[in-house]
Amino acid sequence: MFVNQFSGPGTVSVAPTSPGQIRHRTLHNDSFMLQAGAYLASSLSVSVQARWGGLKGIFGGEGAVLLEASGTGDLFYNAFGEIYEVQVRGEYTCDTSHMVAFDPKLEYTLASSGGLFSTLFSGEGFVFTFRGRGSLFMQTRSLSGLVDHVTPFLPGY
Repeated sequence: MFVNQFSGPGTVSVAPTSPGQIRHRTLHNDSFMLQAGAYLASSLSVSVQARWGGLKGIFGGEGAVLLEASGTGDLFYNAFGEIYEVQVRGEYTCDTSHMVAFDPKLEYTLASSGGLFSTLFSGEGFVFTFRGRGSLFMQTRSLSGLVDHVTPFLPGY
């Protein structure tokens, strides 16, 4: 992962690659887990480390790497569409393509929501189940959903 560092007088503007919402979070000597594509920018005092999500991340369609932002300072993250917060109190299941970020105190597992054959060969049908108490941040749209919608209208399809 490459992170550009800017210092000195002036202004730095950042923008995500897809249209959607940007959120700000102030870290106070704590951490926050992000889907790799959700990280946008942070203060120099915030450390961003890749964390291996295990095989569950590979089959989740969102990559095997999560990012852990930790320290004290400003963190900016983004999503395709709006970001909304879910307070997990016990258990919460969501589609993998809608998960953006979560409190690291939440435990998660990945499971197939359909038949094994269709899940393995379509890339669809995986869900995260979060357990514990903490905040989960979801996006209202998914890039894979947009691709599925637009593809039939492309020339040569």
